[in-house]
This record gives sequence, structure tokens and C-alpha cells, in this order.
Amino acid sequence: GHIGQVSAAHAQPWVPLKQLAQEVYPEKKYDEVRSTISEYMGLLSDAGLVKRVRKGKQTFVSVSEKGSALFSKQPKENLVKARKKK
Repeated sequence: GHIGQVSAAHAQPWVPLKQLAQEVYPEKKYDEVRSTISEYMGLLSDAGLVKRVRKGKQTFVSVSEKGSALFSKQPKENLVKARKKK
């Protein structure tokens, strides 16, 4: 998933939610997508696919072992196609 790609690109296991939102929705302001991306991360967290941690006012996300196993099984072509549909 996109979290893993962002994490790998920046060589850090924990990615600020704000940074992820900016990379997923580059044409939107963070305030416009904050609730949407937060809700989506909540669903992924409830499913055990990502971990979330809050430090001060910032939320950080990381792909869990379960999420990493699932995302690594998905062909990268499907991720590219899904991204282009947006």
C-alpha cells in the first residue's frame, strides 16, 4: 500500500498522517482530507493492517506485519491501476 511506499521512500517506519495525506491527495489541502484519511486509517487499524500512534498533535502510521504480508502479495500493477483511477 501507499503507506509502505511512503515509509520506504523516506527510510522511516513511521509516517506522519499529514505527510501521507499530502502524498495521496497532492492537489488538496490537509484540512480538506484530514477526516477522510483519518477515518480510512482507523478502518485499516481496526483490521490490523496498520498501527497508529499519536505524539502530541501529530498522528503517525506504520504498516503492521499483517498489513505488510497482505500488501506484498498484491501485484504492484494493481496498485498503479488503482492509483490512476482516482
